[in-house]
Amino acid sequence: MLNKNWPFKNMCEDLGDLLYCLYTKEEKRNGCGNLMLDWIKSRFWGRVIEDHIPIFNEAFNLLKRYEHDSYKNGIEFGDWDSTTWYEEVEGDDFQFTQVILSKSHCSCNGDDTHIYIRSGCIPIPECNKFLCRTAWDKQKKNRFSFGDHRDIELPSVHTYRRHNFNFGYGDARDKGHVFSYKGSIGGVDNPGWHETKIPTGLQILKYHLVNLKERYE
Repeated sequence: MLNKNWPFKNMCEDLGDLLYCLYTKEEKRNGCGNLMLDWIKSRFWGRVIEDHIPIFNEAFNLLKRYEHDSYKNGIEFGDWDSTTWYEEVEGDDFQFTQVILSKSHCSCNGDDTHIYIRSGCIPIPECNKFLCRTAWDKQKKNRFSFGDHRDIELPSVHTYRRHNFNFGYGDARDKGHVFSYKGSIGGVDNPGWHETKIPTGLQILKYHLVNLKERYE
């Protein structure tokens, strides 16, 4: 057990040594070191994202209470730097899908809309998911045809909406992937593939909640 009174740098170095011991114990099998790091990152980012689920819930409830239910009726932040609104997919009494969308007006990357998707089954919390994707202004199709989501190279918000916000691989292979948290594993899928995007996605969500509370509370 690491001594919590040690300097943070020393704790990180000890963690690195521990990982190395595990690696050598596994006889240096190919890919073993990376696999352990992936497991650790999955659990670490899973814990971080779990902390942001209440932030999503609070922001969603505020957007819904004040009827910001479409882009045209969205709330603008930062002198129109972004517009935020919520959407909800109709389901049965137990299934739910709640969505927060945030469109940036000063992005040059093309994928300027963050889509936060909270879905699951009320009686079975282990089935709950919390996803974040980015979407482009216009949908772009691939030159080939599989008859499924692979036909679309760049999805737009309308693409996600037509599929009830259940679109793509969902395991970090999509270009717009930011993170996929699954309660069943308590972690995220392949966090190392898009690790630099995760803090940005979470920061935007927190920014909107702060601004919503300043506006309405």
